[in-house]
Amino acid sequence: DTTATIHKAGSVYITASQAGGVATLTRVLTIDKAPVTITANDTSMFYGDAVPSFTYRYSGFLNGETEDVLTSLPTFDCSVHSYSNVGYYDIVHLWYHEAEAGNYQFSYQNGTLTVNKANAEVIDFWENDTTVTYGEVWSFDLPSTTDKGRYITYTSDNEDVASYNYGYSDYSGTYGYYLFINKAGTAHITATVAVNGNYTAVDTVTRTLTVNKGNAGVIDFWENDTTVTFGEVSLRLPPTTDKGHYITYTSDNDDVYPWGDYVDIYIDKAGTAHITATIDVDTANYNITPVTRTLIVNKGSAGVIDFWENDTTVTYGEVWSLELPSTTDKGWSITYTSDNEDVASCDNSYWHSYMYIYINKAGTAHITATIEADTANYNVTPVTRTLTVNKIDAGVIDFWGNDTTFTYGEVLSLELPYATDKGQYITYTSDNEDVASCGGSYVSIRKAGTAHITATVAGEENYTVVAPVTRTVTVN
Repeated sequence: DTTATIHKAGSVYITASQAGGVATLTRVLTIDKAPVTITANDTSMFYGDAVPSFTYRYSGFLNGETEDVLTSLPTFDCSVHSYSNVGYYDIVHLWYHEAEAGNYQFSYQNGTLTVNKANAEVIDFWENDTTVTYGEVWSFDLPSTTDKGRYITYTSDNEDVASYNYGYSDYSGTYGYYLFINKAGTAHITATVAVNGNYTAVDTVTRTLTVNKGNAGVIDFWENDTTVTFGEVSLRLPPTTDKGHYITYTSDNDDVYPWGDYVDIYIDKAGTAHITATIDVDTANYNITPVTRTLIVNKGSAGVIDFWENDTTVTYGEVWSLELPSTTDKGWSITYTSDNEDVASCDNSYWHSYMYIYINKAGTAHITATIEADTANYNVTPVTRTLTVNKIDAGVIDFWGNDTTFTYGEVLSLELPYATDKGQYITYTSDNEDVASCGGSYVSIRKAGTAHITATVAGEENYTVVAPVTRTVTVN
């Protein structure tokens, strides 16, 4: 066979000889290793990402062979880390990690690692413009970084309305950086991200924050105008709205005015007052609608004078005084006057809850009762009753039922009643003193004849008139 088959790299002696052994020739055949180039594959990463694994590729394997013939694999590396600056870096073979295979010799080609700019990503700051009401929201907790961890800076074009700074947030109950609501109005809140050469630029985001005026609450202060009666009620007004804001009350009538922390309405006299309620808050930040109610204070009732339902008639001597109530049913003192003190006089001395009218003589008097109350605040209607004091009956002259006759010498004198049956003294007179003379309550017989004996009762202003009685006495 004149063909030499090569099996692997190395050196071999080949000897040629002829038949018969006349002569031989030996030569050295050197089989070099085949060259294979290993090239690092180019790759890339974003700033801040993990460094990728490095791969490579082969060029030069013969006879259909692959990397499976290697007894040792190579290693490539790159001098970068996650936060290496943006740029290009060589991917190099590590000399202490060689590729090995019996029939191949290896050379290495560098690859390139490209570090690209990282995306600072999204400012997650309100999807749209925002509207809030003053007093309902005091602060906003805004994201401090993008989703890639880049710090966000917030600015306001109207710090009077909203400002971003360090402080205590009622919303979260902690200290930190918050967007604080300062007053009603409009502010444009702009979010920016500062980036260096390792990040892509982030679009600035601006949102409009509208802070509407707050609702200071409802003034729960009488649904309608109110009418009261002087002396019968006291009024207390709510000190705050349902939102807890203090209410201030004013009156256009100094005699009807609010007073005190619990806001009592003091009523000094009857009349009309307009009570206005306003809320003690900043009108720049709250919608305030004052409420005015009309308070009508009617005059009070001083009570009923329970003083005889009708005019009264009495008889002199049968009643000497009349007892009258000293106060109304409301406790107000009553004063009584008489237009004829000769007939009846009023004693306004307080005595065991009563007062008295004293009867002085027969006649007519008008008794007027008035209440000692302030007429500016109370309806006072005097009551007048007519008191008629009739004269007392002077009685009957019980003086002989008829004329009388008797004989001289049989009767020397006659005793007559000295008074009527009502006790009024009787005076007797004779028209013929020669026949019969009167002395006191006796008639003395003087001689025979006829005399007319007249009995009279002296008239008195408090007694009725008694008609004279005349009897004829005949002395035979």
